[in-house]
Amino acid sequence: SEPGCVLKVQVISAKGLRAADWNGKSDPFCVCELTGKPDTKFQTKTISKTLAPVWNEEKEIDDYELGDCLEFRVYDYDLGSANDLLGRALLPCNAFDREGGVVGEL
Repeated sequence: SEPGCVLKVQVISAKGLRAADWNGKSDPFCVCELTGKPDTKFQTKTISKTLAPVWNEEKEIDDYELGDCLEFRVYDYDLGSANDLLGRALLPCNAFDREGGVVGEL
């Protein structure tokens, strides 16, 4: 990749999340960014009352450079208090910076 490339990221879904709310469910959303580049951060919509959200969202991230890692964090949305971290995954560039990118689970 050339410095300053545009990276297309698709956040499809999650499964097996822990229940963070009293009702036995969570209200999950996903945050994705290039590690160390907070200006690249984007967030999916929140899906209410589920442990297996489907977002099907796509975003283009500017300023990707070889060596950048993608970080995905899934949170439970909480109105009036801090959101609960449900999970985190780090995808190194050698896993996606190649012909065809990467399709799979993290």
